[in-house]
Amino acid sequence: MCPRIHVFYVEPGFYYALEGLKEKRREDFPKILAVIEQTIAKNPQVVFTGNYETPFIDKEGFVYREITDITDPLKIFVEDKSRGSDYGD
Repeated sequence: MCPRIHVFYVEPGFYYALEGLKEKRREDFPKILAVIEQTIAKNPQVVFTGNYETPFIDKEGFVYREITDITDPLKIFVEDKSRGSDYGD
């Protein structure tokens, strides 16, 4: 019996968010990594993306996960500060 092969990609936006959590939520980081590992174990093909709507990697048959898919179930909420200001000059 062949071992099940898992393929996953980590897009820059997801990695950037993960690095931010490593710095800001150090105490929660092992739990976050555990959920990422569980996600890979459950899904043989995963893209960890910065944004579902505009992923860099488009692979048929792959499951897409954003950082909030990992953190929200852990009740670790990520504030998206990447959007532009609502205030004009």
